[in-house]
Amino acid sequence: GEMTFSALRRQLKTEYDKQEGVRFFSEKALLFALLEKHDLPRDCFIRYGNEEAPPDLCAALLREEAALLAGEPLQYYLGTAPFCDLLLETAPGVLIPRPETAVLVEKAVEIVPENALIFDFCCGSGCVGAAVLSARKDLFAVLFDLSPEALALSRRNLERLSLSRRGAVERLDVLSPAAADTVRLRRPALILANPPYLTGEEMKRLPDNVRREPALALFGGEDGLTFYRAFADLCRETGVPILAEIGWEQGKDVLSILGERGLSGEIYPDEEGRDRVLFIRPGQG
Repeated sequence: GEMTFSALRRQLKTEYDKQEGVRFFSEKALLFALLEKHDLPRDCFIRYGNEEAPPDLCAALLREEAALLAGEPLQYYLGTAPFCDLLLETAPGVLIPRPETAVLVEKAVEIVPENALIFDFCCGSGCVGAAVLSARKDLFAVLFDLSPEALALSRRNLERLSLSRRGAVERLDVLSPAAADTVRLRRPALILANPPYLTGEEMKRLPDNVRREPALALFGGEDGLTFYRAFADLCRETGVPILAEIGWEQGKDVLSILGERGLSGEIYPDEEGRDRVLFIRPGQG
C-alpha cells in the first residue's frame, strides 16, 4: 500500500526497535546511512512528511535496513569509511579501518626521518600507508598484503587520494622468509603493521557484524601473538624498527616476546588509554 515519508520513518523505527540494532550502531547512524546511499537529504522525513514515498524506495530502505540489522557493516554498505581525515573506499573481504589505528599513523608521522621509505605490512584497505603519506609529503611507501582483495583496494585508495606516485602495492606473505629478504633488499626506515591479533577464543565470540570481515585479517594464531613473534625475529635479523598495532590486553605478552629475543620496545596507548601500539627497536635499548 501507499506510505507517506512519515509512515516510512515510523516503519523503519519499528523494525529497528524490534532488532535491537543498537548492538552495532545507533538508529540515527542507520538512518543517515540509508539516506546517504539513496542521495536523500537528512531531513527528508520532516521535509516531505505527508508526501507519498515512492513504493520502490520504501521497499529498498526496508530491505537494506534488514540487511544492516542482520550484521552487514555500514562501511561495506556505503562503500566508504573515514580514517585520519581521509575518506577511504571499503570492500567486502577487506578489514574496515578502525579509528584507534590512528595512533599507529600519528607515531609513524612523528618518528620517521625525512625523505624515507616505509613499509606497511598487512595493509588491508591501505589506510595506514595512505594516511602517513598524506601527512608527510616527503615520504615513500610500499604497502604489502597477502589478500588479492586487499591489494586491489589499497591500489584504488592510493589512486583515489593521488598518492600513487609515492606509494606502491605488492603481494607478500609477511610470515614467510621472503619478508626478511624484501626488507634487507630495500632497507625501509620503518615497518608499520596492523596485523591480525585476535585469539582463537576471541574469534569464537565475534559479534555478527565483525563476522562479515575476513578471518584472515583478524585471526592472529591461537594465542593471537603469531605476528609479533615474526616481527620481533624480523627486527632482530634486519635491524629495521617496527611499529605495530596490538590488542589492548597484549602489552605484557608482546614485551616479553621482545625480551626473550634481546630486543627493547615501548607501548603507546590510544585515546581511551588502552595499550594500542608496540614499537620494536633493534638491539638493547
